Amino acid sequence: MDLSSRLGHLQMQSEKDYDGVRDFFIKYADRIIYGTDAYNNPERLISSLINDWKFLTTNQDCESTEVSKTFKGIQLPEEYLYKIYYENAIKTYRGLTFEK
Repeated sequence: MDLSSRLGHLQMQSEKDYDGVRDFFIKYADRIIYGTDAYNNPERLISSLINDWKFLTTNQDCESTEVSKTFKGIQLPEEYLYKIYYENAIKTYRGLTFEK
């Protein structure tokens, strides 16, 4: 599963079930790939990357355009972040060729 267009839903769920969302990321870290669909708007892309990183790496209050109130970051351990941001993409896309 890639997170583009889905992270806001998980952030929204974390308001009510923080431990459940955090546990989901840890349990399925081998199946999650970080992605964003904000690539066509540079300002939105930068904002999205920063806010997503803050949600995944800290336990600070976070904000999102998709969630009406603040929510707490899930502060994933580094080993899970490595899988979500890098390792799973390498495993998934290694050997594939893409044509324009």
